[in-house]
Amino acid sequence: MRALVFVIVAASTALAQTPDAGLPAPAPAAPVAAAPVAAAPVAAAPAPRPLRLAELQAAVAASGADAWLFTDWRGQDELAARLLGLTAETRLARWWYLVPATGTPKKLVHSTEAHALDALPGAARSYGSWRERDRELATLLAGARTVAMDYAPNGELPEVGHVDAGTVELVRAKGPKVVSSAEALSRYEGTLTPAQLTAQNDAAAALGKLVDAALALAADKARVGPPLTERELSDWLAAQLGGAGFVSSFPPYVAVNANAADARYVASAAGSAPLARGALLVVGAAAKRSGADDAYADVSRTAWLGESPPYAQARAYAAATKAREAVLSLLRTRLARGADVTGAELDDAAHASMRADGLDAAFVGRTGHSLGRERFGDGANLDDVDARDTRKLVAPSCFTVEPSAAFTGKFAVRAAVDVCLVPGAGRKVSVVVPGAPPPADLPLLLK
Repeated sequence: MRALVFVIVAASTALAQTPDAGLPAPAPAAPVAAAPVAAAPVAAAPAPRPLRLAELQAAVAASGADAWLFTDWRGQDELAARLLGLTAETRLARWWYLVPATGTPKKLVHSTEAHALDALPGAARSYGSWRERDRELATLLAGARTVAMDYAPNGELPEVGHVDAGTVELVRAKGPKVVSSAEALSRYEGTLTPAQLTAQNDAAAALGKLVDAALALAADKARVGPPLTERELSDWLAAQLGGAGFVSSFPPYVAVNANAADARYVASAAGSAPLARGALLVVGAAAKRSGADDAYADVSRTAWLGESPPYAQARAYAAATKAREAVLSLLRTRLARGADVTGAELDDAAHASMRADGLDAAFVGRTGHSLGRERFGDGANLDDVDARDTRKLVAPSCFTVEPSAAFTGKFAVRAAVDVCLVPGAGRKVSVVVPGAPPPADLPLLLK
């Protein structure tokens, strides 16, 4: 999901003209004076981990670069501090840290802050003027033909675009070819430890059960009345998350009918829509266990509050599910052959499937995102829409696969699962979908 759910756009003309495609906009519910509930604790931003030099150098080597050059000025590159395990202390002068694929790292610091990188391995040299900086930088880079830096060519993958163009030009002028660090980042910080992988799988399975319980509660209330509102169900789910030991930086997502076509929708305490019979409901939650290094799970479900859904809603859900399975099929096929597959290729597979069903106009966002210590991780995203993510999917890692279809003013559906790549013997990699996947057909909550 993106933000709370997928990025979504205007209605597909073909589907909008299909019988039963429209649904009345949800009527606002009366304000509810409910007692406060215990929400899931807010997850603090993960603290930087100490530099794992051997792992970082392995990532550099696997990316094809000779070295990764980190540099920062007054916090300009948050990746540099986070990946190197530096504190939040502000440094007023630019520093440089070169991590070669093999060998000992090298430092270049300003003479007024000679101890700026003392926490990191490697010998340090200093400079005072820009002339000295240029000479020392050339010495630092000697022998490196290809250097990775935290920049995004053509502005793509902005999550790594922290180094300014002038600094990249300065490094290029010293001789090496400068490439993006995106691939090395994906391999270093986008992969999970065995403990993180176990925690993510556990969280995904538990979140799926809680979201299913939320759907069941909505159905019970819709059946006997009065129905819950979006906000009441969101508050209930938040309390369940907190009680189960989850933390999150995102409130649960609960939206019905037209509201679900808003990717940024947050149910308000006063005026959120009732979850009544004859409505399409989307419920989602992104959370992790309370351990600082635990990995996020991101779960969402779509269901019909009734006995039989309209043709348009059922068709859209079937198409999104088919697109999800197309992604999983391509992923499994490539990995079974020991071949690589990129995030962009998987996104293309989802959009091709939706296009074949005539619904690609309703699916404009990317297909999925990396999962890590934060909800939006540092690994490859399933994206050839917002950006062309040509990074390879590597194990062990987790990410979402969540094709959607949204129709402004009407409804939206999502067919989402978390997926993990688990390494085996040799180059063998298993594709694991933790927990119970959503049903292939649109769930009917009141049948």
